[in-house]
Amino acid sequence: MGQYIPFKIYFLYIGISKIFKPLAYIYYGILTFFILLINNPKIIWLQIPPSPVLHVAFIYKTILFRRRTIIIADCHNGAFISPFINFPFVVRLLNRCDVVLVHNPVLEGQVESFGIRKAKVAVLTDPPTKPPSIQLSPLKIVDGARRYLVFPCSYAKDEPLEAIMRAMSYCRDIDLYLTGNFKKAQGLLVNLDIPNNVKFTGFLSEIDLDRLIYNSLAVIAFTTVDNIQLCSAAEGIGLGKPLILADRKAVREIYRKGRVLVEPTNHDSIAAGIKKLEVDINKLGQEAQELRLDLEKIWHYRALKIFGKYGFLKESQDEPVCENLQSM
Repeated sequence: MGQYIPFKIYFLYIGISKIFKPLAYIYYGILTFFILLINNPKIIWLQIPPSPVLHVAFIYKTILFRRRTIIIADCHNGAFISPFINFPFVVRLLNRCDVVLVHNPVLEGQVESFGIRKAKVAVLTDPPTKPPSIQLSPLKIVDGARRYLVFPCSYAKDEPLEAIMRAMSYCRDIDLYLTGNFKKAQGLLVNLDIPNNVKFTGFLSEIDLDRLIYNSLAVIAFTTVDNIQLCSAAEGIGLGKPLILADRKAVREIYRKGRVLVEPTNHDSIAAGIKKLEVDINKLGQEAQELRLDLEKIWHYRALKIFGKYGFLKESQDEPVCENLQSM
């Protein structure tokens, strides 16, 4: 998002055990307040979860009499599940935001049931990552003689690792690289049969992840949770790579081409999807390039409709994509 919006970005990562998380929220809440105090922003863009950041923003706005400060709540799917939606006053604070963003039309249809006013809600899908201006060299860990897929992974419970491992055992002519903190993976993988064409990179820097994806065949981007579109899909399309995605309504509406749809819990479906990708790779690669341009235009079109009155976006010189814009 930072590639599209001229904001100063602060990313505060709470990567500690659940026991100490309440103390971490207090610490990062104070830190966030001082960041706001020092910068004195006219517009605050909050990525949620975690939802307590809403409380900090409204304390700043109320105590310091910053009544004209615009607050935008950028709500990922996790914002509307426990524990984040159940934090005290969260729904009330969301209704006091100037804009509540959700990332797909399916979620837009659900948020009213949480008590959030429809007039506050707008849909803005994730924009594709901007492509690099130069060719990116392959990582040294990659076997240059073999084609490969990339699965950016957090090793969360909703990532169907068993189904993916079994699928890869049927696709021995292609490798799969899983990124992410391998220490988190070990407990999940202990009882799985891992084929020798599956590799674990460990945590990668942003540029190394881009290099890995840039030289890959395609990106796998799905979980077992319905109607979630992962940022790894936007990264893959941004780098011109086809996607293997879950066959879900929200995903089908956003990524309309340059992708293969599979059932993420079914290893036969995943394996069939990988083989289809290999057969149709030239067509899918061209579609992925086209989709990147379409999604950029759609993002600018919708973002200007939502935020034009706030003046922080420049109008795109491109003509908007007219195909079904209203449903995106």
